[in-house]
Amino acid sequence: MFANTCIRLKTKLIEKERRTRLGRQMSSQMSGTERFQSPGRQSLPERRKGECG
Repeated sequence: MFANTCIRLKTKLIEKERRTRLGRQMSSQMSGTERFQSPGRQSLPERRKGECG
C-alpha cells in the first residue's frame, strides 16, 4: 500500500517537473526575473522525495 502511494507521488512529481520545466522555459523567454523569484517551488518536490524514501 505504502509503496503504491510512493509510486503515485513520484509520478506526480515527474508531471510537476515537466510542467515547471515548461514554465521555466516560458518565463526565461518572457523575463529572467521570474526565474529568480521561484526557488521555493523547486525545493518542495525535494522534500517530498525525502519523505518517500
